[in-house]
Amino acid sequence: MSSLSISRPVLEWAADRLGTTVDGLAKDLAAPSRAQRFLKGELTTTQAVALAKKTGIPFGFLFLSEPPELQRREIPDLRQTPNAEPLGTAFFELLDDIDAKVAWFRQRLKVDEISGPEFVGRFSEKVVTPIAVAQDIDRTLKLHEIDREKVTDHGALFGLISRRLEDLGVLVFRSGVAKGNPHKPLPVTEFRGFAIADAEVPVVFVNGRDSPAAWIFTLLHEAAHIWLGVSGVSDSSASTIQKPKGTEAFCNQVAAEVLTPEKEFKRYWVNLDAAEAIPALARHFKVSRLVVARRALDFGFISQARYDEVASASVPTKKQSGGNPYATIPIRSSRRFTSAVLNSAVAGETLLKEAARLLNSSPDTVMELYRRRASGGPEEDFADA
Repeated sequence: MSSLSISRPVLEWAADRLGTTVDGLAKDLAAPSRAQRFLKGELTTTQAVALAKKTGIPFGFLFLSEPPELQRREIPDLRQTPNAEPLGTAFFELLDDIDAKVAWFRQRLKVDEISGPEFVGRFSEKVVTPIAVAQDIDRTLKLHEIDREKVTDHGALFGLISRRLEDLGVLVFRSGVAKGNPHKPLPVTEFRGFAIADAEVPVVFVNGRDSPAAWIFTLLHEAAHIWLGVSGVSDSSASTIQKPKGTEAFCNQVAAEVLTPEKEFKRYWVNLDAAEAIPALARHFKVSRLVVARRALDFGFISQARYDEVASASVPTKKQSGGNPYATIPIRSSRRFTSAVLNSAVAGETLLKEAARLLNSSPDTVMELYRRRASGGPEEDFADA
């Protein structure tokens, strides 16, 4: 059987695009008897075709001596962690995937004659305070009407706020992997979230590999970007290790004020025992202890040493769930977007194969997801995953 010669650098590039190694590619695409030849870059035509299809690489690119310099979609890099890790292949695949979703959804809005939300770019950080933006977000989403005592945990609060954002026209995505592929993880050490302040289809993405309490802070941080009309990828958190400046600092202040309004925070704090104040307020506001500690430090209620104690115990420990696709698809691909794709596919306006591609799934899963939703399936099928 004749072989096609693929250079090692191109094989490694192809493997990296899939979040695996060349050994992993060999196990996936080659029979055990041909694995060694595969590792040497000696592929059959069938293997080369399968590799090109699997990676989305044009077939001819496989025969270059070095990987090509492909132009990447640009998004402002607002990360401020010193020596931040370079954004990896998985991040840019995620960004391309969301761009494709936005393009499809934009056409859908035009057909239905639906305009974008009015709050995109409503404020400029140069002329308003973070508190003014926070109050507008609160009013727009009616967050002040939430009975926090009835919100069970961080995940529930995230779900509630994200639904209100989506109801008003923002597509909210949350995932720890790119394109639903567990082999393409999205490290929190690279980024926590990003915002695309598109006037018609604004987008917020939250890195699902972070802790549930951190999701909420990132969600509101990125929402603040939408209100300011500033797109960008962020690594901001409530930590004081990082000293953000400019837009990132402004959006952090907005998120903190939305989640823990200053007046309410101070009123509760002064009536609590110092030793219990941080956990008690974290339970009340349904935020992380780190967010509470940061606010308490900013207001002079605790020392830097006390804050550092809380911060050292706030390392994310959330396990990633593989889980039920009928629960994870609407989270990873935005509930609003998922619903639009399902309706369009069933109405015959979008090919089922295309709908599956848009939802990073299979045609059978898409139809089953629609059936479950149409039949009023179990609530857990659409719960946060």
